[in-house]
Amino acid sequence: MKKLFTLVIMAGMYYFGHSQTMGIVGDFSNWGGNPDVTMTTTDGIEWEAKDVSLPIDGGVKFRLDQDWANNWGGASWPIGVAQPGGDNIPSKAGKYNVMFNQQTGEYSFTEIKTDYDEVSLVGGFNGNGDPVSIITFDGINYNATNAFMAAAGVRFKRTAPVETTWGGTQFPSGTAVENAAEIPSTRGYYNVSFNLNTLAYNFETVPVTLIGDGAEGWDTDIEMTSTDGGVTHYLYNYTLQEGDVKFRANNGWATNWGGAGFPMGDVVPGGDNIPVEDGTYEVISFNRFTGKYYFGGDVNDESLSARQNANPILSGLAYPSPATDRLNFSVNAPEFIASITDVTGRTVLTTSAKSIDIQALNSGVYTYVIEAKGMRIYGKFVKN
Repeated sequence: MKKLFTLVIMAGMYYFGHSQTMGIVGDFSNWGGNPDVTMTTTDGIEWEAKDVSLPIDGGVKFRLDQDWANNWGGASWPIGVAQPGGDNIPSKAGKYNVMFNQQTGEYSFTEIKTDYDEVSLVGGFNGNGDPVSIITFDGINYNATNAFMAAAGVRFKRTAPVETTWGGTQFPSGTAVENAAEIPSTRGYYNVSFNLNTLAYNFETVPVTLIGDGAEGWDTDIEMTSTDGGVTHYLYNYTLQEGDVKFRANNGWATNWGGAGFPMGDVVPGGDNIPVEDGTYEVISFNRFTGKYYFGGDVNDESLSARQNANPILSGLAYPSPATDRLNFSVNAPEFIASITDVTGRTVLTTSAKSIDIQALNSGVYTYVIEAKGMRIYGKFVKN
């Protein structure tokens, strides 16, 4: 009897020492950048997790031991049948009780209904269109991620149980006042927070970063700068190596962009990696509204200079003269057309003159395309 008891104890120790854990991973946890949501089980088959908060729309999966060797995904929401190594389950922001059967693959996300006040964004920012809901997990702190403000003017509105609106005089942060005029927001992309108790609000420009083995690796975000509310983003004098990169928002994969062209092109949301070449680039720009990106001015690439000088028109350069507010083209061709676009991708000037007045242009970075003899050269200049 003593031997049997010893065997039972040893078996129990082995089981608990080698038991597996099932977790929920996804955009909400930056796909493993933060810990998985741990599920519980009594039989190693049926797993559950209660009060799971998903703060953003995106995708989720189930996986064992926080390891991608065993993972399950599916195509439907909020219920479905997951397949080993399947696609990301398309999730919606909210709070849920989650069930997953490891044997059959069946899963369900049952939303937990609350009595919290419903709050949304309304106003001129979207042409006074449909209210934009913002999410809360405690009835006090409300948040919206990646909200686009197309124009000025926004209020917070409680639609239930009692309809109330709050405005303000300060942007990007301040304290809201009941029935006040619209907050004077500016065009851009913002992460929004609002405290229903204190009425404090904040609009933070959505950060956009460059990431990839063409930069500093797929685990390191390189922050870009923006001065227009997160519409256009820049990196200056940055060194790339041959490899791939992407742009992404909020240091996560829920919102990311890729493309096929180099040194310039149009992104595709969630698209393929952008192939880049070795070099130190004077400016890397990305406009998330138009989708246009540009890797320009490789200042250290002697072979680039050699290729330009070897061609009768590829020595074409544009350089501004601050003293006279003129843009001068040096083009080795009797006839050419130069098109100039601003950071939004809008063409602001087309010319065939070698010297033009740019006094009327706003300060900023501009891209030009010179066309002559069926060839093109791309470049950029800065208007101070």
